[in-house]
Amino acid sequence: MDEMISTEREYVRSLSYIIQHYFPEMERLDLPQDLRGKRSIIFGNVEKLWDFHSQYFLKELEACAHSPLSISSCFLRHEDQFGMYALYSKNKPQSDALLSSHGNEFFKNKQLELEDKMDLASYLLKPIQRMSKYALLLKDLIKECSQ
Repeated sequence: MDEMISTEREYVRSLSYIIQHYFPEMERLDLPQDLRGKRSIIFGNVEKLWDFHSQYFLKELEACAHSPLSISSCFLRHEDQFGMYALYSKNKPQSDALLSSHGNEFFKNKQLELEDKMDLASYLLKPIQRMSKYALLLKDLIKECSQ
């Protein structure tokens, strides 16, 4: 449970980081022409994912900290919201293509300014990785509870 909650907090921080630091870059006057008006392609529904996880899911996980078996109801209660990941995953190849053709160079300057080891593409991979992480953490939780 501790790992589920701590990694969820980190995930919410990462989504917030994208919104806080990279969204404003799309408003810059020197934004390459090929990136103009493409925020939804580059970032997909990151803002909606952040809103769901920060406002609802993280709080519910934290509330389940001392009753691990109740965590399943958190996932089931939000089944529809997890459907947002299907949309994110469907959009991801377009995002990757746009970043590799035009965005990586532009966003690299922001990464250097932030003195961050991770580039935007790495941050945008986090929602995909998070879904796999849930599966692993739930398997571990089932194993621990069955003992």
